[in-house]
Amino acid sequence: MKKRSLFSLLMLVIRRDLLLALRCRTDVLTTLVFFVMVVSLFPLGVGPETDMLRKIAPGVLWVAALLSSMLSLGRLFSADYLDGTLEQMLLVPQSLSVLVLGKMVAHWMVSGLPLVLLTPVLGLQFDMSVEAIGVLILGLLLGTPVLSMLGAIGAALTLGLRGGGVLLSLLVLPLCIPVLIFGTGAVGAVTAGLNYSSNLSMMGALLVLALTFTPWVAAQALRISME
Repeated sequence: MKKRSLFSLLMLVIRRDLLLALRCRTDVLTTLVFFVMVVSLFPLGVGPETDMLRKIAPGVLWVAALLSSMLSLGRLFSADYLDGTLEQMLLVPQSLSVLVLGKMVAHWMVSGLPLVLLTPVLGLQFDMSVEAIGVLILGLLLGTPVLSMLGAIGAALTLGLRGGGVLLSLLVLPLCIPVLIFGTGAVGAVTAGLNYSSNLSMMGALLVLALTFTPWVAAQALRISME
């Protein structure tokens, strides 16, 4: 059997997971509907005061994005675990880290990217400026992949455990705090008229670190869970 290159293997895993996600559109729609409902309820509860809405908008959108991405993390490896595909992934001579990275990318494209695309419309509910919405979108593009990668580690560690969903949340949420801080800080800097590039630079650094280490860590966690 001809050994695939790492890039072709990565694209194969991404394509496979995207096709599986399209067959289960309900899971994707659940994430989007949850995100829209959480964000939309806050203006109704807080009231029509525009100053207050502008202040809470970054935190509300980031927390809603985090919670929405958490909904689908439990299914990241569970389907492959139940049908035996994951065992085959552990046995093949190709790099398990590349396989895991492909699943991370596919998870972000299904659960993270749609949230970013919805953000401009939802930001208008909070009377956000065009510049603030632009910085928020850029921050989400940098931060949501990190959420998926960190979540993959938690999903790998809790694979097959009873009550793993609760444990997954306890493991992942503390790790996501830096992303939330820098993401909301960038938009807050725009509102205050300050320079926001430092916050986005930190998020870019977090993304590079996540791309470097999380596939390997998640792969090792999968090996431990399967033993």
